[in-house]
Formats: sequence, C-alpha cells, structure tokens
Amino acid sequence: MPLETMTVTLRPRNPWEATDLGVAMVQRWVGPVYGAWFAVALPVFLLLHLLCWGHWGLIPWLLWWVKPLLDRAPLHLLSQALFGEPPDRHHLRRALPRLLLRRSIAALTWRRFDLARSFTLPVSQLEGLSGKARRQRLRDLGQPGRGTAVWLTVVCVHLEVALDCAVLALVWLLIPDFVALDFDDLLNDGSLWGQLWLNVVSFCGMSLVEPGYVAAGFALYLNRRTALEAWDLELGFRRMATRL
Repeated sequence: MPLETMTVTLRPRNPWEATDLGVAMVQRWVGPVYGAWFAVALPVFLLLHLLCWGHWGLIPWLLWWVKPLLDRAPLHLLSQALFGEPPDRHHLRRALPRLLLRRSIAALTWRRFDLARSFTLPVSQLEGLSGKARRQRLRDLGQPGRGTAVWLTVVCVHLEVALDCAVLALVWLLIPDFVALDFDDLLNDGSLWGQLWLNVVSFCGMSLVEPGYVAAGFALYLNRRTALEAWDLELGFRRMATRL
C-alpha cells in the first residue's frame, strides 16, 4: 500500500481514540460513505419485502443476518478514500458483485456471530486472507484491538436501539393533537402496514449507525497495523529521505 498517499495522520493511538478516528473519517466522506451503504442496503431492504410478502416481521432479523455483506461497500469506499483515491460510484458499482459474493457463506454462517467483525472484516476483505493465514493474521493483530471491537459492537447495538426509540418518539411528538392516535399504535405490528412502519424505523436506526461502526472497526485495524509495522516511522523516514 502506498503509505505516502494516506489522507489521515498515522500515529499510535489508544483503541478508543482510534474509534474516534473512524467517526471522523465518516464525517469527512459522509456523502460517499452513506451513498455506498444505501446503494446496497436499500435494494436489499426492498427485495426482502418482496420475497417475504405477508411475513414482514422477518425483515429486521434477515437484515441483521446480512449485515456483514452490507458492511462491505462502505469499507471498500473508505479504503479507497484513505489512500487518496476519489470516491467513484461507477467503480463501486463494478466492484459490488465481487464484494458481495466473495466468501459470503463464511460471513453469514460461522463468522456471523463474531462480536469483533468490524475489526476482522478488513483482514478478509482488504487483505484477502482466509483459513490458516487469516487466523494467524488475527493473532498477530492481537487482543487490544479485538477487545475494543467487541465493546464497540455492544455500544453500537445499544445506540441503534436508542435511535429507533428516538425516531418513534419524534414521530409521536409531530402528530397533531386532533389525530386520534396513541403511542402504542406506533408499536402495533398487527397489520401489514404497521409492520412495514416498524421495519422502516429499524432500517433508519441501522443505517445511521452501521457505516460509523464499520469505519470505527477499520480505524482500529489501521491503528494495530501502525503499531505493529511502525507505519508512522516508515513515513517519517520516507519524508526525511525526500528532503535530503
């Protein structure tokens, strides 16, 4: 990787500071990152409703199950932007079939319950490792990044639930007084349209959190590689050589 083209400052950070870097990366490229997310997540959301017509209560669980595949598009774009390549929608569109299909069975089965998946996803997707090489790489990256990644997953799960509740509360506050509607009616999934409404709320919460979750895990991965491979020192020596 051409370290000279990196658009962030490489230096050793503590794990939680590294997650802050991931959030800052999303803020910097917010349009392209969320565009990459919705380019995959929104069609999947609509397709699942067509495939599960009449059983829309399954949609939130199915969306949760395929999250590892949905995360790949934002990570692809972040890795490009990090190394100075301008976000390109056409390039992303061409890369999507490979991104979504490569090792998808593993991502949706035995690796699905990995609580540190935001941290381990770059190893599989960006380094292309699998099997013994992947396990060795994860051992090399070590526990400090993985432990923080597990807590990051726990925090983001609670944040997603809180955002779902916030959306429901906001809609309730915006309903005029003359509308005969109780708050419990917003939680009623007895009808098809009621279930669709709750699915939309769940999708909104997930869409707000997930790109940041992916970016924070990616930043943890970069931080561990910086510490292990001394990327910051390498860049410093290269700049010194250029000046000399």
